[in-house]
Amino acid sequence: MGVFVLDLETGGLDPKECDIFSISCVYSTKEEPVADIIEIHTLEKYPRIERSLLQSGFPYERYLNRENFSRSVEPSEAIHRLEDFFTKHMHKQEQFVFVGQNFICFDAVFLRTFYERHGWKHLLNNKKSIIEDTKHMARTLANEGRIKLKKFSLVNLCEHFQIELGDESHTAIGDAIATAKVYWELKKHM
Repeated sequence: MGVFVLDLETGGLDPKECDIFSISCVYSTKEEPVADIIEIHTLEKYPRIERSLLQSGFPYERYLNRENFSRSVEPSEAIHRLEDFFTKHMHKQEQFVFVGQNFICFDAVFLRTFYERHGWKHLLNNKKSIIEDTKHMARTLANEGRIKLKKFSLVNLCEHFQIELGDESHTAIGDAIATAKVYWELKKHM
């Protein structure tokens, strides 16, 4: 069975006040952790970024640059492309499994808000959808003594499982790929 591993880059922590800059989704199977991938850059007319994040040193120039602006699509087109990606792989399984790092508390909330703001219903709201969070999975396994880990960030999980982050770390596409690999490593311990 395959899963959809999602990661977002956003302009802050509040989904009602900040926009999504980049959406990446990996269709992942146990046999092929990165079976297919899509990266979508979407910038609203006036990208909203929290002042505290601008001051934090986070490299927003990676997202707010001429190349990404030229590749960016309108939010409705971004949603349409993401839905097409889901549909492309949907025939392979009866239910959707969405995975992410800190997904339940962050990415899922941002995606639902993004979809609603642009008049779409998201598959996360579907009763057949399952949501799995690698951070939660790792914490549960550590609490049960199945893995020895005290910190559960994506960087810590990659180090623990000897997964190379590469040059794309801290980007939606790089983190989605790393999360897909971490997910299958965690599943080995469940």
